[in-house]
Amino acid sequence: MNIDVAAKKSAVDAAIESIRDYILNNQLGPGDPLPGENEFAAALGVSRNILREGLRHYRTLGIIDCRPRTGAVIVSLTPRNPFGGYYSFIAAGQDSLQELARLRNCIEHGAARFMVLDAEDGEIDDLGRLADEFEDCDDAARLFELDVEFHSRLLRLPRNRLLEGLIPFVVGFFDEQRRLRGDSIKLRNRSSIASRHRTIVAALRRRDAAALERALDEHNPRAFGIEPK
Repeated sequence: MNIDVAAKKSAVDAAIESIRDYILNNQLGPGDPLPGENEFAAALGVSRNILREGLRHYRTLGIIDCRPRTGAVIVSLTPRNPFGGYYSFIAAGQDSLQELARLRNCIEHGAARFMVLDAEDGEIDDLGRLADEFEDCDDAARLFELDVEFHSRLLRLPRNRLLEGLIPFVVGFFDEQRRLRGDSIKLRNRSSIASRHRTIVAALRRRDAAALERALDEHNPRAFGIEPK
């Protein structure tokens, strides 16, 4: 077993680094298990409690998952939500919604040409169906869910692991903040928003990156009632 003993520094930090080194040195990937707690703690030269703290760090990032019977297992080598631990601090900012809206627009706009290149026809069809369901929906809470699903799927089109890791932040957290601050997708606006969604879908169908960029610029952030200063 290729493993490094934890260096003499903060015990938890050392365990975190040693767990990282173990994963990389042994070329582990999704589905691969980590050693059992007793064996792993002894190999790292730390207590089981310190080991658990180190493992919790990687669970928070979405790198590992701890499952009954099988123990700790690698689920991804890319953090699934790298900003998750900072949400409270980000939300405390006075202009957080404005900043998130602009960031989301920058990311979607910048990813447009890769969406056009990599989107499969079935994925575009699914986005079209979401736009149709959005227009027919008469439940405000469901409108939020559909909007989150539409933009989450949009950002998955480029098949970029790092980009997908930002989805919980620029889509999920953003929409959560809108709800907490009393924003809502008004039923009377659903046709207008659905129309913008369909414009995005139409640009994808034509594989027209420039048209997709224009459609995204029109939709974000104006669709959320957050106008640029």
